[in-house]
Amino acid sequence: MKGKKTDLKRGLAVLLTSIFVLSLFVTSLAGTYESTINSKLGTSSYKTEKTGESSSGNYFLSAYTDLKEVVDAKEALAIEIAQEGTVLFKNDGSLPLAASEKVTIWGLNSVFPTYGGLIGSTVGVNSGKGQQTVSLIDAMKARGFSVNDEMIQLYLSDAAAAHYRKAAFFGQEVPGHSLSPVFWPMYEGATEYAVGELPAGEYTDAALNAAKDTAAIVFISRDSSEASDYALSMKATNGDSFERPLALSSYERDMIELAKANSNGKVIVVLNSDMTMEIEELKQDSGISAIVWAGLPGAYGFYGVADVLSGAVNPSGHIADTYAVSSISAPAMQNFGIFTFANASITGAGVLGENDRADWYDVESEGIYVGYKYYETRYEDAVLGRAGADSNAGVFASSGTWNYAEEMSYPFGYGKGDIQQKC
Repeated sequence: MKGKKTDLKRGLAVLLTSIFVLSLFVTSLAGTYESTINSKLGTSSYKTEKTGESSSGNYFLSAYTDLKEVVDAKEALAIEIAQEGTVLFKNDGSLPLAASEKVTIWGLNSVFPTYGGLIGSTVGVNSGKGQQTVSLIDAMKARGFSVNDEMIQLYLSDAAAAHYRKAAFFGQEVPGHSLSPVFWPMYEGATEYAVGELPAGEYTDAALNAAKDTAAIVFISRDSSEASDYALSMKATNGDSFERPLALSSYERDMIELAKANSNGKVIVVLNSDMTMEIEELKQDSGISAIVWAGLPGAYGFYGVADVLSGAVNPSGHIADTYAVSSISAPAMQNFGIFTFANASITGAGVLGENDRADWYDVESEGIYVGYKYYETRYEDAVLGRAGADSNAGVFASSGTWNYAEEMSYPFGYGKGDIQQKC
């Protein structure tokens, strides 16, 4: 009798468990196809009750009376974010610029800046579909600066077209010529990256003469994207060259020297990149008056950058990255790249493709010591004499054994918040 009761309990337990699992499955399935089920049965999953002030059905009342107010509020917020997020790296006292100051904005990428990432956070650039973007050139003019138009016309000329880096991707059109191919920093077989700077020989006497006695704002830009990486094997295009993609290129260095030679002595570098570039040479160069990080400011953010340059607001941003002297000095870079299992069957003539992702893997032997976690931890260990942290291993910029100050340009969290002070 006892055995029969036990069997009965077990059977009941199995039955109830099965019913429970089935109910979970049915509930999940019903949720997935909720709209389809409701449309077939003529039912609804919710009930709307209108009472009091909500009788109109507007349960979340807008603070704006029309769409224009919404757009204006969006623009104001974007400007505020850029004002507060812009980072001041260096300033010899040349900043802030007077609102009436004449300026020349140097760098081909100033005409076609990077507003956002190239995939998920792409910003549509005046493509005729209602999108609106404001470049640093537009923003400086709007804030009352006199901008050297001769230099802008040079960058918009046919002679500059062959060096455009990404204009076609963003749908911009330059009358009179076709745009060059777009280059992305992709790990999937890409061997080139176009910095997109103009060779020194292309700068006309008219543009250089117009730049004299003006403050130089040097615009340096790098792309970035989800599913994209800068490979150390990448080469520059159009005759340009670099030691690494995140280091300054030869054309950029030449352009900076032209800016220094054809200015009133003020040379302000604006970094339009969310990648941690190698800028130690700019930091140490006494001919560079100031360095400002603008990041990828979105459609309206350059207004905020212009406000920082004019001193209308203080830059209160601090970097969320580590700016090392060498972009390959972190341990993670020693394992960089996508690797493939030895027994993988690669499709597409031996080139990694979408169908091969199951056979890819990363080597992450550095563990948690990625970015600042490596530099800050090694600094502490070196000071305390632990784990051989003060040895020659991993030295990229130190004159002797590993030295934090010599390996680092700007540490995680850096940012000077007073535009009126030298730094």
